[in-house]
Amino acid sequence: MAGSEGTIWLQWLMASFPWGLIAIGLLLGKMVAAQDRKTLKTTAASPLHSYLLSWALFTPLFFTPAGNVLCTYLLPALPALALILAMGSGDSGQKQTHGKRRLCCPVPRSIALFGRIRICHAATRQRQNRKRIGGLRKQSIGQCQR
Repeated sequence: MAGSEGTIWLQWLMASFPWGLIAIGLLLGKMVAAQDRKTLKTTAASPLHSYLLSWALFTPLFFTPAGNVLCTYLLPALPALALILAMGSGDSGQKQTHGKRRLCCPVPRSIALFGRIRICHAATRQRQNRKRIGGLRKQSIGQCQR
């Protein structure tokens, strides 16, 4: 995909959708409160978290100056993002906030809804194909009898 410098970040948002947006929202929310900023600094200082952060950001940072990048270049960075979000979504002994639930709950529901739509669409197509095949059989039998 041809583009200008920095298009890798737009592709990162698309490749990690909706989790990339949720990660950005959670990060911005943590940066607002002073207590959360302190927690964020200590978390980022741990070796595991800094390794995962480096892993997740190296590819987009490396390809930022490139004008012509493919979205598949981002694939190695996505598992690290998933691990960061999974580790950050744990309630760590605190009561889960209503805001986190509001951010995370619609995603599984929408996946289930799209799955149901896809199943219904496939069933409808299967019925249409059966009718068409049945009509073709009758037509071919009629031609053979002539």
